[in-house]
Amino acid sequence: MAKDVSVNIGLHIGRQVIDLRIPRLVKKWHLKRVITEALLIMGVKIPADFELRIRGKSLEVNDSAFYYEYALGDGDQIEIVTKGGA
Repeated sequence: MAKDVSVNIGLHIGRQVIDLRIPRLVKKWHLKRVITEALLIMGVKIPADFELRIRGKSLEVNDSAFYYEYALGDGDQIEIVTKGGA
């Protein structure tokens, strides 16, 4: 049952990749907030206006949508994109 509750992803921040386990029932706005707080604890500061983009999939995730609605699965990669593009 634990497989149905969470998914393992890679979070790309510039050239660094951080392995994360996120709940399937997380909304994009909430994941952005949690990522910001976790990165601050790690000493990594990112701009407040960043976006999350799923690598290799040409779709936009709505801020109020759950990630499971977009078939996010184990091994998928999410990248932090700033207005500057990286």
